Amino acid sequence: MAVAHPSPRNYFLILRIDPPRLNLDLEELERAFYKLSLEFHPDRNPNQTEANELTAFLNEAYRTLKDPWTRADYGAHLYKVSASKKVPTDLAEIYFELQDSNEHSEWKNFAGKLEELAENQNLRLKDLFQEFDRSDERQRKNIAEEMASLVHEHQYLESMRRDLETRMKVSHAV
Repeated sequence: MAVAHPSPRNYFLILRIDPPRLNLDLEELERAFYKLSLEFHPDRNPNQTEANELTAFLNEAYRTLKDPWTRADYGAHLYKVSASKKVPTDLAEIYFELQDSNEHSEWKNFAGKLEELAENQNLRLKDLFQEFDRSDERQRKNIAEEMASLVHEHQYLESMRRDLETRMKVSHAV
């Protein structure tokens, strides 16, 4: 059985999520992935090269869409949107305060503040997914721009969280 190629690099099409949506049920996504994995498996298709390519593409699509942050980044990419490379203003202030701090007790406060910001980002991302799914093509570009900015902020925040965690571990080791 020959397998038809989906549009190049459209993860939604290969996973048969039509129309494309960002607010996904992860269990449904996993079921679709496993079903398609069996369908595209090289042992079930006469064209081994095509089956291997489709299987690799399917795996890439699943890895991207199962994580909400990579899914948001991918959604922005589909609309040819990229975030500014500037440091987010509210995070820059916290970053400099953190760099000036040498007290372990202050670091715990920063960890709590960063955790709260991460929770707020996760909630905002869910809201953007819902807005994206309800909107028309014209509105989706604007939402994709906001998602790209949020992904950028999230990357900075996660970097700050890792740095703080490392700092706290090193101070305990000393």
